[in-house]
Amino acid sequence: MKYKFDLIQNGYTICPDSWGMKNESAVFHRIYYVYGGEAWCSHGGKEFRLTPGRLWLFPVMQPYTLWQNTACPLDVLWFHAEIEGWLCLKLTSLEVTAGSSVFHLLEALKKLGEEPEHFEELKKVFGVFLSLAAEQLPGLREVNGRMQSVLEYINRNTERELTVEALAEYAGMDRSYFSRKFKSLFHMPPNQYLLAKRLNAAALRLTAGASVYEAARAAGYADEKAFSRAFKNYMEIPPGEYRKSHIVQP
Repeated sequence: MKYKFDLIQNGYTICPDSWGMKNESAVFHRIYYVYGGEAWCSHGGKEFRLTPGRLWLFPVMQPYTLWQNTACPLDVLWFHAEIEGWLCLKLTSLEVTAGSSVFHLLEALKKLGEEPEHFEELKKVFGVFLSLAAEQLPGLREVNGRMQSVLEYINRNTERELTVEALAEYAGMDRSYFSRKFKSLFHMPPNQYLLAKRLNAAALRLTAGASVYEAARAAGYADEKAFSRAFKNYMEIPPGEYRKSHIVQP
């Protein structure tokens, strides 16, 4: 499966002592390939060691906490990417075998990332990497063409106030069956996914410097106050404060 994506930031980093985040609800996918160090993630009531030699994919709009042992800092190749349809909806870890295609692509991405003039080539390689990594995500193999088209329809219409009924009709399914099918595939009901996608679009606009009014419009809200309430309830921070204080780090 090919993914449409926007590669926001990337790099290879041995993280500074200040690295870490608490209850981060990222509006993009955070993707790590861990070379070494001692770092952990808390997500969904569980703690995970970010084991070296594995690829770690963090979910969108679901809170997680990251921290490290500063005496043995995280050594990581990292990517921030907005991915159409979303690559994963829960914390996922994949083993990367030395000498495999994914391993060689990651090494190529690390090398290309050292030279800013090669960014367009890096994006092409990243697209191939995404496709190969996605083949190892069993949940996504269950997403048939009809449900994939629903995700694409949502992505094209984040500025509209879509309903579950409208999505079920677009998919050619009964509303109840569509809701059950959607939740079984994506681990959240469709109305929650719709809200997350709208607020995801708004948060990305805010981090790019848009005003709260512009972000509200991007999320399909005509009422700025209603948007601010929804954003604060979901992100636990008002949109204006998010715009001023949000700092992107590996």
